[in-house]
Amino acid sequence: MGSWQDLPEWAQELAAHFQEGESALFILHGQVFDYTRVNGDYLPFRHFLGHWLAQSRQVVFYNLGLGLEFGDAVAENAFRQALEPPTQGLAPGEEDAEDVSRVRARALRALGQPQAKPLPNSPREVLQLAERVMTAPCRQACLSRPLALVLEYAETIVPAVDLGSMGEPDRAALVTLLRWARQRELVEAGHVIILTTGNLAELNPNLLLSRHGAQIIEVPPPDQAARLHFIEHLLATGACQLELSSQGLANLAAGLSLQVVRSLLQQSRRAPLTMEMVRKKKKDLLRQELVGLIEVIEPRFGLEEIGGLEPIKDYFSQIVRAIHAGDDKLVPRGITMMGPPGVGKTALAEALARDIGFNFVKLLNPRTKWVGESERNFFKALTSLRTLTPLVVVEDEADQSEHGRDEYSGDTGVSNRLRQMRFEFTGDPAIQGKVLWIRITNRPDRLDQADLRSGRSSERIPFFMPDFTEKCHIFTVVARRSHIVCDCADFSDITAHLEARHPEVITGADIEELVFRAYRQARLAGRDQALPEDFRQVIDDFLPPHQTEVLRHMERLALNQCSSRRFVPERVWSWASGGEEG
Repeated sequence: MGSWQDLPEWAQELAAHFQEGESALFILHGQVFDYTRVNGDYLPFRHFLGHWLAQSRQVVFYNLGLGLEFGDAVAENAFRQALEPPTQGLAPGEEDAEDVSRVRARALRALGQPQAKPLPNSPREVLQLAERVMTAPCRQACLSRPLALVLEYAETIVPAVDLGSMGEPDRAALVTLLRWARQRELVEAGHVIILTTGNLAELNPNLLLSRHGAQIIEVPPPDQAARLHFIEHLLATGACQLELSSQGLANLAAGLSLQVVRSLLQQSRRAPLTMEMVRKKKKDLLRQELVGLIEVIEPRFGLEEIGGLEPIKDYFSQIVRAIHAGDDKLVPRGITMMGPPGVGKTALAEALARDIGFNFVKLLNPRTKWVGESERNFFKALTSLRTLTPLVVVEDEADQSEHGRDEYSGDTGVSNRLRQMRFEFTGDPAIQGKVLWIRITNRPDRLDQADLRSGRSSERIPFFMPDFTEKCHIFTVVARRSHIVCDCADFSDITAHLEARHPEVITGADIEELVFRAYRQARLAGRDQALPEDFRQVIDDFLPPHQTEVLRHMERLALNQCSSRRFVPERVWSWASGGEEG
């Protein structure tokens, strides 16, 4: 393969650890099934790793599906010779009764079968055999160079389950790997054991503890520049048809592996590749990979298509301009939206994502009933979020996703661990300007106080019930964006009737529902246009879902946690200070 130049950063880090000789055990996690750019070309990860390690070591791959695979005949011969270790010095019957491979070899000879020794396939036997190859002095001469043992799909060998749930073979494999990490004989001889996994959270957590010495290295997903280079590399070698620029495809392909990008470009040889095709592919893949963890949503409307909420929309417009200008210091790290249901919190977050041009992701509750799985799910979701940048993350009903640290949860600390993982993610300076985390809640009093501190939640924005002018605007905007024709000049008469019939209990979501009810009323009457009478009838028939006292209580909770006076209308200060309500 020639000399290796311009190695990826993760390979350079791995080579540095080899030189330092701190450990014999390494864990590569992340994009271990994708292409790797090296020597100006793109190679499958496994292909590159095997040939690169073969420059200085005898390479052996192992996974449960294919068993042992050898890079050359020397390595295979060493393993086969180690199948039946010498028994000198042992009395008859003192051989290791559990050495299944040796018993099998003797049985084959007794049956007159060929002398080729079958190789073991179970992890426990393979690790035992590899240890004999690496440590037995009489076998050392069989290897011309140190051994590099690559254990693929490591989560199937040492899965992330607690010790009490592991069977004896799994525990034996775990203990063997932990021993190898600090075994000086292996380090001094230059032997290395490399575990590869797509998701670090699926590995047994004991392997990840620093005291055991395993070196953990991430194989990162391709960033925007890497995707663009790969796309242009493929476009130069094939007849692909694109209805978008290579730069646009690179931006849109955030979160996709290079393998998927290659598949999309191969499809474009038959039909032009469109933006919609890429978006559909991304949604399908994420739905399969992260089912029940995140939901990728295509924003439908921008800020201009949201009625009312002018102070908040002005602030969000500042964020849009800052991101487009590349001034990350003006972009908040996190935003908390607080207020009654139906006042436009989620819709405004979606509109922000559309105007910025970011991916829009709704984070779902990662909790399950199985021990440790909630944390693994959340880790997997957070890892995937990094590959989707830039994006807006919405955590709806945030007060229900985890218990406060001072309240009884009965979840054996799951809430605290999930909260800590989120804090570490949102506190990473590298994601500022790339990930905007928005938490939405009706009950900010139930949030952990650490969530509300400045920096973690740069702005705590209260949402209040719409006033008369905002209700008129919401009627107009909903009818326009839904392409519903209404015989109403400015909806002021309709809004006056609404306030008289349902004072102080109508939200923006209620108004949207009333517009659609009026349209249905008109269509049932055989008309394409909704008349004022249609609106009056549906308003009289409507039963609001919330009581005034409940809504006002949620408004007060939001006001108590507000971080800036500019978000509070003057009318709110009047009732908040004890004046007349309304």
